Amino acid sequence: MSNQSELDRLYAISAGFRAQYMEYDRLKHIKEDLRMLVARDNSASEGGVMTLLGASGSGKTQLINSFVADYPRQKHAISHPGPEGRKADRATVVVVNMPDTGVKSVLQATYEALTEVELKDARRYDLESDIGYYAAEQQTKLIIFEEGHETSVDETSRTVRAVARLLKRFSNRATFSMLIVGTEAAADIVLSNRELHRRHLGFHTIKPMDWNDRRDQAFFMKLLKTWDKLLQEGFAPSGLGNPELAAKIALASGGVIGWAALLLERAGYLAARDVVAGRTDRITEPHLQAAHQLLGAPGPNPFVGEDGKPPMEPIVPPPAAPPVVRARGGRRAEPDRNFRP
Repeated sequence: MSNQSELDRLYAISAGFRAQYMEYDRLKHIKEDLRMLVARDNSASEGGVMTLLGASGSGKTQLINSFVADYPRQKHAISHPGPEGRKADRATVVVVNMPDTGVKSVLQATYEALTEVELKDARRYDLESDIGYYAAEQQTKLIIFEEGHETSVDETSRTVRAVARLLKRFSNRATFSMLIVGTEAAADIVLSNRELHRRHLGFHTIKPMDWNDRRDQAFFMKLLKTWDKLLQEGFAPSGLGNPELAAKIALASGGVIGWAALLLERAGYLAARDVVAGRTDRITEPHLQAAHQLLGAPGPNPFVGEDGKPPMEPIVPPPAAPPVVRARGGRRAEPDRNFRP
């Protein structure tokens, strides 16, 4: 095998961290609530509404993907009465990527996700009616609006208030329940409309791992050990799950699993070059230190050498950390806990 082929193989192994999904107790509780939304009989009142919040990289999308996998679209599974013997898909759960350009764009995205048909042109109120029709025909029980924060500048924004009114009208139809997913700013959609807020069944927040919480610490170390086993397809054991190194990785990532995965992926890329060159056989702390600087990870860099100087060269200046967007006014989800190993 050539050096480049081996390097490509090690790169592919390092890229596997983000695809790994492990469920802990809090995520199981959230999924149970989502199943409740699917099973909910809305005919007695309005459609239920719930919100899932979490920082970028906290695992919202992985949770949603894991949940939606239990409800695949079933082609032509529903037979409707009539002389034509009309058939429809069963689309129990539908995921919509929320656009940021206004109500008509939200309607179009919802229609296309529901029907799997690209829409060229339609009037806004026709779309709203058609969404209700197809949701009923396909027995849709839950529509998940991902990236809800994309519509939110603040809760007085005209776009936010218009989207909130749209979701309230969807709720009035009592055909399906809804889940709004996004960063903390997505709470603005619910908070900006009193009637929608009244129907709201609660906020769920995916928080960073807290190293001072025994259950979080145990889960984080178990996850790191799983990742270390994944690495052993091409690297020697790196001891990622050892308490001292695990604590540093937790601190460096701010307890956010997505950031921990990115940190280790980048460190794996750096280590791959040294493995192929024969300088090491595993991911080391200097690789983690360099990866932290390259990524601009949210936590402090605990991998710096004792003299305070970077143990690897060259190191490029880190990019600015992404801004934290907070909901304004009204009820807020609980803030993330401070992370202190």
